[in-house]
Amino acid sequence: MRPAVLVCLVVLLAAGPDAAWAVPAARAGDLVPLPAPAPAAAPAPRHPDRPVLVYTTHRRERYDDGATVGAAAALLAAALRQVGFRRVTLALGGGAGPLAYLQTRATVARYAWQNPAWLVDVHRDDVAPGVYRGAQILLVVGTRNVLAWRSLPRARALAAALEAEAPGLLRGIYLGPGDYNQDLSPAAVLVELGNRDSTRAEVAAAVPPLARALAAAAP
Repeated sequence: MRPAVLVCLVVLLAAGPDAAWAVPAARAGDLVPLPAPAPAAAPAPRHPDRPVLVYTTHRRERYDDGATVGAAAALLAAALRQVGFRRVTLALGGGAGPLAYLQTRATVARYAWQNPAWLVDVHRDDVAPGVYRGAQILLVVGTRNVLAWRSLPRARALAAALEAEAPGLLRGIYLGPGDYNQDLSPAAVLVELGNRDSTRAEVAAAVPPLARALAAAAP
């Protein structure tokens, strides 16, 4: 890392627990050190101009050191641009509890009509503390989703790509008791990125393989 960049990062970290992530998505990759794959090994999306929406339903969920899930979503949006998606939108909305899905539904619906590659809802796993360490990833498919028969194969394809990218990073696929706005499009996927014990460094390390897997699994 060049000295000027290092100074910038240190200043941001000193400003607060979430400062190093609280930057526009287009600049997140410049300020947070993300492991970059070798260009020859990086999968490219089949249709890079199909839109991708990265959003949050519970944007204030926090990790162990105070970093927010909204900041993690910004990192993912930046990483998706790096792997070749040209139309990536970041939407930090939602609130708390089940009603938050109603608050984000209009945004998801607007993008669902645009033939998206992915509609990625970023969460933090609410599993009890101490169950696992690191920032593993859990994919969630809603059982009350009328498109579950299409959502599940997409989730399985993403799971296979993620396992190929980073063996052991995936916890699995959870069939949850809701629809999670996945009834709007089979491109909708809920990603539990890390858990309450995870640190910002662990989450940042999990983002690049997730972005590469999303590129590889995009139809």
